[in-house]
Amino acid sequence: MLSVLLIYGVIFITTYWLGRGLLRLLGLNPSGADAILYSMTGIAVAGFYAQAWSIFGGVSAAAFTVYALLAFAAAVLLRARGGRQAGDRQMRVRGVCGSRRQAPRIFARATVCDSESAGRYAQAALAFALVMIFAYAASRGYIHYDTDLYHAQSIHWIEKYGAVRGLGNLHTRLGYNSAAFPLTALFSFSFPGEQSYHAVSGYLALMLALESSRLFTQCRRLLSLRLLPSDFVRLSAMFYLFAVIDEIVSPASDYYMVCLAFYIFIRFLDDGEDDVNSKDAAALHLDIVLCFLTVFTVTIKLSAVMILLISLLPIAELSRRKDFRRIAVTAILCAGTAVPFFIRNVILTGYLVYPFPELDLFHVIWKVPAGVAASDAAEIAAYGKGITDPSHFGDRISVWLRPWFAAQAGVDRMAILAGAVLVIPAAVVLLLEIKRREQGAVRQLAFLGVCLACTVFWFVQAPLFRYGCVFVYSLAAFSAGVIVAAVFGKFRERPRRMLLRGFLVFSILFVLYKCAAVIREGTLLREHGYLISQKDYGTYPMEEYLIDGVKFYRPVIGDRSGYAPFPSTPTDRSAQVRMIGESVRDGFCVK
Repeated sequence: MLSVLLIYGVIFITTYWLGRGLLRLLGLNPSGADAILYSMTGIAVAGFYAQAWSIFGGVSAAAFTVYALLAFAAAVLLRARGGRQAGDRQMRVRGVCGSRRQAPRIFARATVCDSESAGRYAQAALAFALVMIFAYAASRGYIHYDTDLYHAQSIHWIEKYGAVRGLGNLHTRLGYNSAAFPLTALFSFSFPGEQSYHAVSGYLALMLALESSRLFTQCRRLLSLRLLPSDFVRLSAMFYLFAVIDEIVSPASDYYMVCLAFYIFIRFLDDGEDDVNSKDAAALHLDIVLCFLTVFTVTIKLSAVMILLISLLPIAELSRRKDFRRIAVTAILCAGTAVPFFIRNVILTGYLVYPFPELDLFHVIWKVPAGVAASDAAEIAAYGKGITDPSHFGDRISVWLRPWFAAQAGVDRMAILAGAVLVIPAAVVLLLEIKRREQGAVRQLAFLGVCLACTVFWFVQAPLFRYGCVFVYSLAAFSAGVIVAAVFGKFRERPRRMLLRGFLVFSILFVLYKCAAVIREGTLLREHGYLISQKDYGTYPMEEYLIDGVKFYRPVIGDRSGYAPFPSTPTDRSAQVRMIGESVRDGFCVK
């Protein structure tokens, strides 16, 4: 646990300054910018950096050293500039305070600030508690099956060699490129040789928890008796975090994508619900930052590709303003973020996007055979539908829909039905608000459309619930929030106050209930001995085999190998694969 806390500190400090530095470099000043926004932006910067570095070599000590120096340089430059601006502000404050006529006004402002101090103290205490809870959870728990199947080996390859040509030939799942693995390797601190840590998924869960917890600490808005649709999305994010809190020790890309997508959704909705006009420059700047984060989210998990539709709103607004320079900056920023991802795809598998053999643009000797790629794509889609028999991969929806729905958890079935039933009434409510020119209604309707598109795309492609739970939960929660908020606004002050208190009490009781459920299950409490270090990857009995005279390992039983020994594959691949050169660093191709 202590090691996880230290890594959290390193991630926060470096990503905060890198994120803040990028926004300053681009001339962006987002509305409501805070430490979480800077850190999440810095996470995307770190992910881009780790992917780019892995193209040329292993993401280990040298990569982290250069990364830390970049963060230090950003901190020094921003602190120096901030110091000069603070001095200017101090001179202006002295000029104001020098006038006695201004004293009553200044005292009134101080009184308002004092009324919010209790909320700030509560927020600080809650933040400390969340840091400790998620550090504890990320130090122990359930290691995902796929983590010991291929996540750990993928991270090990990135740490040692970076992107290796034709690695997907050695094991097709090693060709599943995700920005989550280079990012994990950057903060794994494997170079001392004791252990490879995997705390980034827990850190992202912590950032989402801090953002969601603002439901209870936004005192000014709560005192104004406003109930917002984003409050319901925050509550659904809390539900998700409690559902996976005993699994975030595992560096599965699903957790990375879902946490980032929830954060993007919440910030997108909050920006449209602020008191300022959503077309102000600061609000538009936040939209540009969210465009950057959406592209990075897609490089983590391709199932989130429809989230890119969020980018259409700022692009449309910039086009209306004829701000072509800002459009060019946004396009370059977003396209540049995806470039290392596509390059890594080509290196690992020979395809621009894997497993989609239709995009066959490169003719390289290490390309994964088209038949293997097509079979892999069909298996992924079928597995999401609950189909494991290859002879049924082409079954119609009428065959697999009923057993698929019955296999979902009870709460998940309710979320699916709620989203399907409430989306049309919510759209009608928003259209009526647009007709009345309600502030933020257009933005909310656009979000509803994006959320619906994400859900439909997920359902059509590969409806495994952990791939798209963020879209299902957000669609159901936001639709319900729109309807409830519209009805809530019709009440007078006293009933609104009572209903708002009831909503907050319900939310608090819900959180306490989920805490009790986690304690009752005891998955985290039963594991001891991780107060200093983090729970390591699994270990399994292995046996050796050779490929072109080089030693590899395979499990004696099953198909999982964990992080070590290295390199490992689920089966003996010596009959199908050969090395391109004399070293595994040179890559692999089929015989």
